[in-house]
Amino acid sequence: MDYNKDEALETLKNELDFIDYGGKHNESKFTKYFQSYFLPSIYGFEKRRAHLSSLVMSRQMTRVEALSELEKPLYQSEVEKTMI
Repeated sequence: MDYNKDEALETLKNELDFIDYGGKHNESKFTKYFQSYFLPSIYGFEKRRAHLSSLVMSRQMTRVEALSELEKPLYQSEVEKTMI
C-alpha cells in the first residue's frame, strides 16, 4: 500500500477538519505521558525509532532528518512549556 504521511495528514485536515495535536500519540495527556515519558524512562523503549525508520525506508525523510528528530526532547511537561 502506498502511504505518504504528509499527504494523509493533508487529506485529514482538508476533508475532516482534523487538528494536529502536535506529536505522535499526543492525543491525550495519558498517551503523551505513557509514550513519551513512561516507556522510555522505565523500560528504555522509545517508539520514535521505529516510526522514523519507516519514514526513512519509504524515502519520506532522510536519515539525517530522522537523527535530528531523535535529538529533540521526547517529553516536555506543560510546566516546562510555560517556563520557555
